[in-house]
Amino acid sequence: TISSKRSYPYRINRNVGLGYLKRLLPYLIIHPPQLIGKRLDRLLELILSATEPVRKKNRTRKKRIMRGTERHIYESNYRPTI
Repeated sequence: TISSKRSYPYRINRNVGLGYLKRLLPYLIIHPPQLIGKRLDRLLELILSATEPVRKKNRTRKKRIMRGTERHIYESNYRPTI
């Protein structure tokens, strides 16, 4: 099978899947129920084609050393009160 050849488990990309559904939603509302079956099958194919690997999130963030010129300089836009 395809999943046994993959090194990571895959999941559906939610943003792309919702985009496909958003495009199909007006069609589902307007057309009669008899014609919707083929469109739903096509929607399922499109959603399943938009898969992404699930990778572990165990990467540590590298802390950058801030040099003198890279530090943020905040300037006040107000006049001093005293």
